[in-house]
Amino acid sequence: VCSSDLIGFDRLGAAAEALGRARRVYVAGLRSCYPIAFYFHYACGVFRTNVALLDGRGGTFADGLRGLGSDDAVLAISFAPYTRDTVNVVDYANANGATVVAMTDSPVSPLAAAAEHGLIVASTSPSVFQSLVSAMAVAQALVAIMLVGDGDAALAAIGESEGQLRDFQAYWNDNTGSSAVAGAGAPKAGAL
Repeated sequence: VCSSDLIGFDRLGAAAEALGRARRVYVAGLRSCYPIAFYFHYACGVFRTNVALLDGRGGTFADGLRGLGSDDAVLAISFAPYTRDTVNVVDYANANGATVVAMTDSPVSPLAAAAEHGLIVASTSPSVFQSLVSAMAVAQALVAIMLVGDGDAALAAIGESEGQLRDFQAYWNDNTGSSAVAGAGAPKAGAL
């Protein structure tokens, strides 16, 4: 069973729209789901400044939720056995009137049961570890739909992001930047 069979394109679009119209989007995905949450945060950060990753550095997980309100949304990602902090984020979001989009593995998971938008994602694998492939594809689809929804503003923001990365010569073979960090990057031929 593929995730599009479980989710449906209308449901995916509605979830992306809810995330797209939120004042702020809080993303919670811990343990094995962290790469999905990080990717969503990273990709959205190229064209938006209102997405916060709840990663709990230094024991500050709950601190990242300060200011959460009814005009915000939470993207919560967790599969069985469900991470307690992610379930707590969903409960907290509901108590504060925020929209909850849950990416999870079962319609009866504690996330899906409490979410306005439940995205049921296949995670079965022949391995000991659950597969995250479908969940990553769903995260990428959410980002793509949000990007299209943001239109020209998103394209302008992507251009600005690319310019910043060029200025910092973020990529090994990018020697085109007029850099604020002049001299950074790969050494010139013969420098070693």
